[in-house]
This record gives sequence, C-alpha cells and structure tokens, in this order.
Amino acid sequence: MIFSNNIGVNSAVANTIRATCERAGLELDVVGISAGNACASPESILGNYDIVFAKGRSAIEALSVGSAVILCDAIGLGDMVTAAELSKLRALNFGYRMLSKPVDSETVYQEIIRYDPARAAAVCDFMRSNAGLDSALDQIEKVYSEVLEEHGLRPSSDLEDEVLAISEYIRYLGSLAKKQDRLEIELNNLATAHEAVCTQLSKSDAELKAIKRTLGWRLLSLFGPVKKRLIRLRG
Repeated sequence: MIFSNNIGVNSAVANTIRATCERAGLELDVVGISAGNACASPESILGNYDIVFAKGRSAIEALSVGSAVILCDAIGLGDMVTAAELSKLRALNFGYRMLSKPVDSETVYQEIIRYDPARAAAVCDFMRSNAGLDSALDQIEKVYSEVLEEHGLRPSSDLEDEVLAISEYIRYLGSLAKKQDRLEIELNNLATAHEAVCTQLSKSDAELKAIKRTLGWRLLSLFGPVKKRLIRLRG
C-alpha cells in the first residue's frame, strides 16, 4: 500500500510503484487524501499489508503494526526500514531528508526484494517499545522537569535586559525579512530575464522558419550538396 496524502491513485509515482509491484507479483492499494480515500483509523487497515510505502507519522503507524516500510512520498524514495538503521531513521522522524532516491522502477524493485517478515517483526517490536504514548510522555515530563529545574537555579532576570534581548531579536527578524525581500526581487529579475530569453528564442525560431521558406534557402539546400561534391572532385 502507498499510505500518503500526497500521492494520487494515477500519479506518476503511484503508476511506477504499481508497475513494479506487478513485476514482483504484488497488488497495490493507494490510501490518502490525494487518492480520495483518507482513513481516520489507519490501524484498522495497515495490518492487512506486507509492505507499505510511507514517510513520517504514516511510516511510524505502519511499522508499529508489523508492516515492512519503504520510505517514500511524492518527492522521492528512501530505504526499506530495518533494525540496523532504525535509530538514525527514527531520530529524523522517517522524514523528507531520507527520500533522496528517484522513484523509478528498478530502485523501487530493489527495495521490495529486501522484504523479510522476520526483520519487519523486529522493527515492530522496537517501535512498540519506543514510539508509544507512555514512553513519549515520560520523555516530555523529563524535559519539562529539567527546564523548570534550570530556571529555578538561574538568578532573577533584569527587566531592562529582557527588553534589550527582545529588541535584538526583533531586529534579527527584521533583517531576515529584508533578506527575503532581496531574494524575491532577485527571483523576479531572474524570471523577467528568463521570459525575455524565451521570447527572443521564439522570435529567432520564427525568423529561421521564415528564412527556410524562401527561394534562396531552397536553392541552397538543393545545390549545396552538389557544390560540395564538385569541390571534392576537384581536390
């Protein structure tokens, strides 16, 4: 199954994956907003699929029910999630940074044939132990406690210092806005230049076509090869 809100049923990505699944003897379903069949309770259907193409939270949900997950979305393809790379992928939330490969038939096929139900079960055990609500709440409470403890140990801040810090931050935000304005101007200039080049190319193409329709050009096309042949004979 493709489990993504960004991939339509008949999109290029879905068609490529579907054709590759057929090559591997697999059927493919597509679930998500773009496919017109978003699922409010994915845990009720994910367990029906051996392999799921997903990223981010969708990948976590699929891994947690025992499906093998190939990281994928509309922008690209990643690896099949295995226990060996799980810690790294989990730290990056199975997200966009992992989708560095193109979604082409051979690349998808090489990931599909890595499927191993035993490895998928091992990943599932890890996710259920580390990605559940209880462990997440423990981590959040730990961070809150550390922040509160650190705050209690710090001396009381001076109001004037806080105002100066806020002012500095606002100036920083202003500089970012100016940089954005400059970038937008440069992008607009590039777009204008690109449009001018396209216009000139179109004009030149039209002029060339007009020249090719002239009698002189047709005569040159007709007698040019003869002239070259005579020159070779003279040589």
